[in-house]
Amino acid sequence: MLGIAITLVALWALWMARGKLSVHGLEYLRWEPTAPKWSFLGVGCAVAAALALSGLFQRYQVGALPPFADLWMGITLGPVIEEFIFRGYLFAFLGAILVRFRVPAAGGVTLVSIAALFALGHMAKPDITPAQVISIFAMGCVYGWLRLRSGSTVPSTIAHIAYNAVIYGVAALRAL
Repeated sequence: MLGIAITLVALWALWMARGKLSVHGLEYLRWEPTAPKWSFLGVGCAVAAALALSGLFQRYQVGALPPFADLWMGITLGPVIEEFIFRGYLFAFLGAILVRFRVPAAGGVTLVSIAALFALGHMAKPDITPAQVISIFAMGCVYGWLRLRSGSTVPSTIAHIAYNAVIYGVAALRAL
């Protein structure tokens, strides 16, 4: 319970820090307030995609679910850290390079490139299938689109949390 409380306090503190992380390299996180429509759109896309992909993968054996602590991290702080790395720092870095070299459609190239890195980063998981890597790439494109259109990592982070929550929730129901 203490771990849950600490995580909730950390998430609340992050939420309150929107628009305030602007020094010492933290500005590249792009943790900025946005119009609520982006967060609602992100959650809607994430839930729809998670339910659709859960249906596609229903023949997969779920096996034993990870311990609660691993599930909790996979739904809360895991997505926050991944979004800060991929749609925060790497997105800003690659986007700036492509703009500097006047690459046409730099935003789209950045979006797809970071989604590919995101999918490659997940290939270290044992027993990951090509179909799962493709779905991770597709969701990386959704998260990147949210980041690109909103100018913030907040909607992509919220969408990522919602997606993981639904995926883990469906897996838990199937394991019963």
